[in-house]
Amino acid sequence: MKPRRIAVALATAAGLAAATLAATWGLLFVRPLPTIDGYYRFLGLHERGEVTRDVHGIPRIYAHDRHDLFFLQGYVTAQDRLAQMEALRASARATFIEPAGPLGIPPESVRIALDAYADGVNKLLAQHADARALPGELVLAGRRPSPWQATDSLAILAVQLRRGTVAATCVSTGAEAARKGHRLLAADLAFDGAAPGWYEIGVFGDDLRAIGISLPGVPGILAGHNGWIAWAGTGDGATRPYPALAALLDAAATRGGRLADVASREIGCVSERTVAAADASRAAALRDALAGARGLDLETLRALLGRPAAPVGGRVLVDLADVDTSRSAVSHGASGQRASPHFEDQVALWEVGQVHALPFTRGATGRTDGELVLRAR
Repeated sequence: MKPRRIAVALATAAGLAAATLAATWGLLFVRPLPTIDGYYRFLGLHERGEVTRDVHGIPRIYAHDRHDLFFLQGYVTAQDRLAQMEALRASARATFIEPAGPLGIPPESVRIALDAYADGVNKLLAQHADARALPGELVLAGRRPSPWQATDSLAILAVQLRRGTVAATCVSTGAEAARKGHRLLAADLAFDGAAPGWYEIGVFGDDLRAIGISLPGVPGILAGHNGWIAWAGTGDGATRPYPALAALLDAAATRGGRLADVASREIGCVSERTVAAADASRAAALRDALAGARGLDLETLRALLGRPAAPVGGRVLVDLADVDTSRSAVSHGASGQRASPHFEDQVALWEVGQVHALPFTRGATGRTDGELVLRAR
């Protein structure tokens, strides 16, 4: 064969290989990317709901009642983290067996949250399965997820709690120590599992308004604030999932005053002068640094925490004097979808201990990366 023909054949083969790779990448990783803009009728909602995403891809959900709020939290979390949720569920099912007695009957608020969240996840599952758009990781593994159940969320939460403290460090100060005269909270959360780890989200509906860091597969906010109080779920290795989840939902709905003592104990760190840390020496050092402190602000607290110790984790900082100055970061990014611009886009921030803005009020969010309006039908 002449050299020119060989060159043409090689070029053609290379072009076909590149086209095949591009098509495969598109089918496996681009096709599953979430719809984040538009106006759609949506079966499963009671009333209209909205999902906006900020420049970091972090969703904020606006709904009229708790069912719709948690339905959309389940749906949106699955949009970004379905493959991770399936891995967490499989791991949790292997280690968690729901006892008939100790769990008892869940409070009404917990039952609504769990059932609605599961319905939202299943809505996404049905859409993507019908469109042959499941995440590439699941397709390559030959796995088609079974319907999500409330017990899956409980199992994931229980496993995280039973493996030890979730918040590796939590610093919460009284108003007298803060520069602006309101409580401050800073927390580092270690994720016991593989990347992408924690998920940042805001939930606003009915009497519940909160923003912060959540556990994929579980409704509610694990560490964050609602404008009146701030919290970080620390667990103690023995906390049961029903009371823990009820406490987190109560925190998000608290208006003024204090969270009930029983809920405070379940969560572990709630906007009060305290230090919780997995490392006793680190806790002692933080207590010494806070002793007699005056004029503290979020940057001071961030500096006290230093660089995150956990390779997979999250950090949240809250000044209740101005909740639109809230800050957070996760070790990887909002999306678990490899083709998303928000896949691992926070790695550089995390490695040097920096954080990004996480405004609370809608008007302070600024430029959006997506606005999805869903109308009940």
